[in-house]
Amino acid sequence: MAVPEVGLSRCLAGEALTVWARRDSDGALEWARQRPQGEQRDQALGSVLEGLADTEPTLAANLLTNLPAGDQRGGVIGPIVAGM
Repeated sequence: MAVPEVGLSRCLAGEALTVWARRDSDGALEWARQRPQGEQRDQALGSVLEGLADTEPTLAANLLTNLPAGDQRGGVIGPIVAGM
């Protein structure tokens, strides 16, 4: 099964952010927060929180609960659940 190029790029970017967050949580989180509001930012934050959940679960949980309820929190949870 072929993976569309855009889908592959998103997958690789998400995985890179997850690994980055495991090694440098502050840098990865700052980069993700600087993305423009919307789906890409939510996906970036989700990937970062996925990495943080492995190394700093309390921080990941605090960051997630501090996001506004609704679409943004839902958009961030998606990549975390997908990575499980």
